[in-house]
Amino acid sequence: MFKIRGGVAAICGTIPLSLELLAWVRGERKPETFPDSCRNTDECQVIAVIKGVVQGWTNTPYPAIYEDDFIAFGCGRDYAIAAMHCGKSAADAVEIACIYENGCGMGIDVMTP
Repeated sequence: MFKIRGGVAAICGTIPLSLELLAWVRGERKPETFPDSCRNTDECQVIAVIKGVVQGWTNTPYPAIYEDDFIAFGCGRDYAIAAMHCGKSAADAVEIACIYENGCGMGIDVMTP
């Protein structure tokens, strides 16, 4: 998790590309300076909670706005969403996803307001 102006962000996808996109999200977020390496690819993603709104950037400078009851990203998202739907906390949902998805793991970080 990373601090950004107005909130926090997390990355998923190819780490170098996602970090480049994170740097852009941390900056002025001008469409004309959007990283060329992140256009036309789904290999980088930044998900941010900015002033209470969940936003996500992938291959465009214009974020998707998420208003779902349960939100998860990455390769374990389906397991995590199902777990939260069944009443598990977000941290428990990630723990469950790590059991069933071999691309998940390496620890769980939790940030509370």
